[in-house]
Amino acid sequence: MLESCARNTAKYADETMHKQNIYRNLLVNERYKLLICPIPKIGSSFLRTIFKILHHNLTKTDPTTLVGKGDIHSVPFPKLLDFDTTEQKKILSTYTKVMFTRDPLSRIFSAYQNKLVSTNLKYWGSGKGIIKAYRHNPTKKSLSCGHDTRFEEFLDFLIHVSENHNSDKMDVHWKPVHLQCDPCMIQYDIIGKLESFYDDMTETLRTIGAQDKIYLPKVDSLSLAIRKGMMAQEIEISFSHLNELNKLGCISEKEFPLRVVQNFVSHGYIGQFGEKERLELSKIASGPTNAKYLTKWIFKQMEKSDSSYLRNLPKETEKAAYKNLTKDMLLRLKVAYLHDFTLFGYDF
Repeated sequence: MLESCARNTAKYADETMHKQNIYRNLLVNERYKLLICPIPKIGSSFLRTIFKILHHNLTKTDPTTLVGKGDIHSVPFPKLLDFDTTEQKKILSTYTKVMFTRDPLSRIFSAYQNKLVSTNLKYWGSGKGIIKAYRHNPTKKSLSCGHDTRFEEFLDFLIHVSENHNSDKMDVHWKPVHLQCDPCMIQYDIIGKLESFYDDMTETLRTIGAQDKIYLPKVDSLSLAIRKGMMAQEIEISFSHLNELNKLGCISEKEFPLRVVQNFVSHGYIGQFGEKERLELSKIASGPTNAKYLTKWIFKQMEKSDSSYLRNLPKETEKAAYKNLTKDMLLRLKVAYLHDFTLFGYDF
């Protein structure tokens, strides 16, 4: 890491502001002397759930039973920025400092699927701007709804922002990792990876003496358990936008359940489905009370699939998406996230 930091040429327009932003992202647990920097699209909801169990000393030890229940990102936790300078120095020198990373391309694909493909009016607002800037002859519906942003258009947007030196202004879900946790400023004791999450999280819990406080399902079932929690939450969010979607005329009530399920297919969360399943979906009413019914229907479809197939599906779906890009676009995208590749040891 020291060698990588020495080669890191990242510059910040306002070093003081950058430091404050990093300190604002660092969560402090005094009981276990833990300092952790959760980053969106790198298991941050799961990490925050673990942090919640430790912070409030909850009796529930399995975080997978809590994922997707309530907005964990709205739960207030102490941040390093909340402490005075003396306490900050003490915490930085004595606490176990932890962050997690993820392959940059995988994180970008996940952010696109989760925010722009999923039914999310807030991010469809961003989609409208992206479509207007990067699509030739967009339809009026696309411009007014932002519901169908293409992957290549999203990447064009990221590349443009980076090449204009505005990466620090990116949304946190696709802002480069080094701008959010900066391992060259904070000397982390553990830098885990999403690709080896079970082992790295187990090591973290052992290091802080909380291995008996948190139960992690075995690696084979952990990813699917987390996925189900995320899907349930995403369905709930989608249904919360239903009335507004009807007013805007972006998605009809009839096609709404199909759209929600198709989102999961394109993300690689579930496999393709046939006419029989499509017919069943068409019979599911789209009212707010049917979110749980649709969730049960989707989980039932997942249970019909081989678990190994489901675990590998997101990666295969992601590979297919990147395979369609031109070499020039892929190279420019990698350059935009160059520091994340080099600092955290991902193949460029």
